[in-house]
Amino acid sequence: RMTIEKYKPAVYFEDNQHGPSLHLCPDAARSLASLLGYSCFKHVTAYYNSNNYRREPTDYFRTSDGPSMSYMVLCIHGEAEGGRDRDTIDSLLLNVANLHALSCA
Repeated sequence: RMTIEKYKPAVYFEDNQHGPSLHLCPDAARSLASLLGYSCFKHVTAYYNSNNYRREPTDYFRTSDGPSMSYMVLCIHGEAEGGRDRDTIDSLLLNVANLHALSCA
């Protein structure tokens, strides 16, 4: 916790426990938001991307229900949002598809 408080990094982690519930806030995100001043977003993305590094054409993750999805959480510290990194944060939020704000307060 001391390292996170000192350096205020962006934190990105998997949250498949809550799955497609786009507005449920996991405990780790709730702690970052309430104790350390972070804003958190759910990022939904497929495990397979046809534009992958090795150009692998087969989606080994696909199920009969469709593509398998990964549910991630991105947390950004408040100083980054209002401070010198605001342009970077705005660019990220505009350019990353499927980001959904979490209410973790």
